[in-house]
Amino acid sequence: MRYSLAVAAIVGAVAARPQGYGHRHEHPGKVYHTNVVVETVVKYVTMTEGYGAPSNPTPTPEPVYQAPPPPVIETIVYQAPPPAPSAVYDSPPIIEQPTPTPEAPAAPAYTPPAYTPPPAAPAYTPPPAAPAPSADEPAYMATINKWRSAMGKPTLAYNTTLQAIVDVEVKEMNGALTHVTKPGVYGQVVAPGQSTDFGGVWLAGWVCEVPDTPGVGEQTCKDALAKNNFNHEGQTDHNEICTAERYKGVACGNYKGMWACDFTLYE
Repeated sequence: MRYSLAVAAIVGAVAARPQGYGHRHEHPGKVYHTNVVVETVVKYVTMTEGYGAPSNPTPTPEPVYQAPPPPVIETIVYQAPPPAPSAVYDSPPIIEQPTPTPEAPAAPAYTPPAYTPPPAAPAYTPPPAAPAPSADEPAYMATINKWRSAMGKPTLAYNTTLQAIVDVEVKEMNGALTHVTKPGVYGQVVAPGQSTDFGGVWLAGWVCEVPDTPGVGEQTCKDALAKNNFNHEGQTDHNEICTAERYKGVACGNYKGMWACDFTLYE
C-alpha cells in the first residue's frame, strides 16, 4: 500500500526595501519598515510499504588500484613411502648327483713288434796305401798323404823351402804352444807330441777335432784320442786346414816336444 505525506516548511526571509529607496542611511532613533514574506512550500514524499525510506545514496568512491598481495610460496615436503619388502628367493637345496665312474676301456691285446735284425756292419776297407815317399822326404810325409788319400783329398808335396821356415819357427816357439809364422806360410797347425809319434799327433791333435771325418771314422778317432789326451774345446779349424784341398805343399818340424806343420799354396 502506498501513501503520501505532506510536509510544510515555513521559511522566513527578510524582504528587501521597497523600490525607490536609495541607499540606506541609518539615523539613530528612527524606525525603518520591514516587510516579512511567508512562503509555504509543500513537498511530497512517496513511501513504499515494506521498504525503508530512501536515503541519499553514498557516492561510490573511485576504485583505487591495489597491487595483489605477493603469492604465498608454500613448500610441501612429500615423504617417500617406505620401500616394499623385496621377495627373497629361496633356492631349492642342491642335491649332488653321484658322478658315474667311467669304465676304463679294455686294454688292447699286446702284439710284440716283428723282430728286425740290425743292419750288418760295413766291411772294413783299409785306406789306400800312400805313395812311397821319396828318399829325400821325411817319414811324416807318408802319414800325411796316407790319411789325405783315405779322406779323398789330393796328396801334398814336400816343400824344402817350407821345411827351412818351419825349423826356424819351432825353435822360436821353444816348446810353447803358440803360433810363429813367417812369410810364405798360408796355414799352420801346432800340437804337443813326441818326435817319434807324428801319427798320433796328426790324428788325435788335429784331424779328430771332427770325429766323423769321412775316410777316418769315429772308432779310429776314439782309439787315437784314448792314446793322446787332447782337449779340443770345440775347435775344428785344425781339421779344416789338414783336410783342405787348396793347399799344395807341406813341411813339419818338432822342437822340445812341440810339433808344427806349415802349409803352402805351392808345391
